[in-house]
Amino acid sequence: MKRLAFIFLAAVSCKTAQVSLQQDFAARAESYEVQGKNGWQVNQVIKFGPYETSKIDRSMTFSYHVPFLVDFSGGKESLAFNIVNKEAGAGVNFLGDSRLKDNHLSLAKGYFQIPLKQKDVFAGAIYFSQPELQRFDFLLLNPNNQQPTAKCQGVVLDEKGDDYFTIKGITKLQGSKIPQTQVFGYEFLQGDKVVGAVETLNKGRVWFDTSLSERDRLLLSSLATGLLVRNNLQEEVENL
Repeated sequence: MKRLAFIFLAAVSCKTAQVSLQQDFAARAESYEVQGKNGWQVNQVIKFGPYETSKIDRSMTFSYHVPFLVDFSGGKESLAFNIVNKEAGAGVNFLGDSRLKDNHLSLAKGYFQIPLKQKDVFAGAIYFSQPELQRFDFLLLNPNNQQPTAKCQGVVLDEKGDDYFTIKGITKLQGSKIPQTQVFGYEFLQGDKVVGAVETLNKGRVWFDTSLSERDRLLLSSLATGLLVRNNLQEEVENL
């Protein structure tokens, strides 16, 4: 299976591969190329459109409680940064952790029908400081699509614990009718409507529905950035 995935990726590399988006979303979306995803990760800064992060902090250790879904402390892949819209001046803080240990995970509310010993998880919090303090929690299960019994799916919750966005992995590239096992990006949905997306292969790309508010764009910008920097797809491909 890994060899077939490698052959497929090599074939599409003859032209710049791009994730396959829903046609109606692609028609109404704005697209931004990402700067800073690849290369040296010391003092890494991510930029796309008007959005720019602080230096990505991977050395931070913290204990954190996602009140509705997950408890964890000391995961293996911690991320911390803030991201701002340079034109509007607004920003948010992002904390994320990945590759959690079994005893750090405790699913609730029946969001995901999977065994409790799910290891492939990305979870954390996004904090707004202005104009009012507000926090969103997120949980993404099986982000690398390596667990055969679980889908790549996630949720972003507001302070009341209600669904604000849902997250789905993208396993299909343009020009191919066959979905792959590798996740190449993620869609962000409100209800059944795709309102944003991020491509995590190559240099990276981010899409926003033109109807999204600036606040929701900033929220999705932070989440998209976390997904862009949490691992490196090219490194995974080279290790197949």
